[in-house]
Amino acid sequence: MTPLYDTLIIGTGVSGLTAALRLVRKGHSVLLLESAAEIGGLLNPFVRNRCEFDVGVHYLGELGEGQSMRRLFDFLGLVDLQFREINPACVDRFTFADYETRLVKGIDRWGDVLVKDFPKEEANIRKFLELMKECRELNRVVEDGLHASDLPGMVRYGGDLLRLSRMSLAAITKRYFDDPLLRNVFSGPGADFGLPASRASALLTVNSLNHYLAGGYYPVGGSRAIRDAFVDALRAEGVDLLCNEAVTNITVLGEKRFQVRTANEARFEARSIISTVGARVTADMLDNRRPNFMARRKIDRLEPSLDAFCVFVSTDLNLADAGMTDANVWHYGTDDLEARYSDLQAGRIADQPSFMMSSPTLKDPESTRAPGGQSILQLVTTAPAQASQEMREQLVARLLEGAERYIPNLREHVSYSDHTTVARPAHAREQSVFGGMFTRVGMPGMYLAGSSVLGGGVMACMKSGVLAARAARVHLERDALGQLDDLSRAMSWVGRKAMLRTTPQKLHSNLHQLKRDRR
Repeated sequence: MTPLYDTLIIGTGVSGLTAALRLVRKGHSVLLLESAAEIGGLLNPFVRNRCEFDVGVHYLGELGEGQSMRRLFDFLGLVDLQFREINPACVDRFTFADYETRLVKGIDRWGDVLVKDFPKEEANIRKFLELMKECRELNRVVEDGLHASDLPGMVRYGGDLLRLSRMSLAAITKRYFDDPLLRNVFSGPGADFGLPASRASALLTVNSLNHYLAGGYYPVGGSRAIRDAFVDALRAEGVDLLCNEAVTNITVLGEKRFQVRTANEARFEARSIISTVGARVTADMLDNRRPNFMARRKIDRLEPSLDAFCVFVSTDLNLADAGMTDANVWHYGTDDLEARYSDLQAGRIADQPSFMMSSPTLKDPESTRAPGGQSILQLVTTAPAQASQEMREQLVARLLEGAERYIPNLREHVSYSDHTTVARPAHAREQSVFGGMFTRVGMPGMYLAGSSVLGGGVMACMKSGVLAARAARVHLERDALGQLDDLSRAMSWVGRKAMLRTTPQKLHSNLHQLKRDRR
């Protein structure tokens, strides 16, 4: 007889692992299905030439005592993870055509750096940083509301977050800044999303900046340490984790009952499903039902971002002696970022492509991830989906050439190099990820987690896992919590109506009222 699980989770990246851990500790039975040979998704490192390379973790933020991500790990019981802080005087370096700046720990300190370089924009810089602080405060209200059921706060201020999430980064920076170079500085993290400022969500970019302005950190032991902490905790709880089980079909058998089939012809049943593979892929798996009209409409408006193209290098150079630090280098090499993205969308790569460069051995110097005398370097750029082999080879050659601006003679000292492509989530044409619908996929009992909900990055994916787990719990416990479920849906409706009534000009006044209320 096929066992019936409370929740079946498709995909075992950090969002799926987070959702599973949250559900099992609330007493629900969970099954995780992974299509690959190992659990962990992009948390899985790989070993080549005796070097261990991380694929999905370059750095994390807000891991100081009491900060948001530290609280999230503690909330999940993963208290033994250790992190090393990146030099707070330079977490990131951003280089453009003839200008370089750095992101430092502390939003006010970063403001001082920018004011020194753009003195005529001081008032605008200070005003925009206040907006960023207010967005950070709103995120805290959302987190407190989720954990403490602060529904009135969610209703009152959630509309502001939703409103901002519908604005592009280009639209909001153009309102605040006259200098186009300064707009580029605030567009720097947009490379994380594979989108130009004209299409990147203002809210997601502001959240990303706030995340790293609280300090940059790297896990001791790399991404493997995070993966192993999750897997050990789940196995201790008796959770079933199956690899090499690619889901192909989802059949709705009735209320609170789904059947999942895999490419191996295995069949599993569950009362709810959390999918981490994206809205469109999940909807396509349904074989006897369709998502509701609003979900289908949202899915139809999704289009892909540019993929992340990653080059992994080991070298016999001492990177610290060559001038590298534990900071990430974001090399743009141009002031026209929109044109750079347009070229990539058209399938063209620049002679000197933009890239992010990071060294795990400098971030985690006491690790044994590389043999003696070797250093690890990662270069990440954006590339068109389905890039040809010829384009990939050109990208590798041009990225290594560009890296020599920071590490002279690097190409002569490469011990090993390899590359891979990481697909980013589809984004809606309205400059927002699918998260405009939160965790729902338009089918009762089915929920989304992962990078297509709140954006990419470990923290955003973990938060999406917490949200999906909460939604699944409400679905599973509806008989006991029916009134709460009805209230949550009513609050969601009220929040959307509030969003429509909220203008950007009202954001400051609403948030000042929030601060007074919290006092």
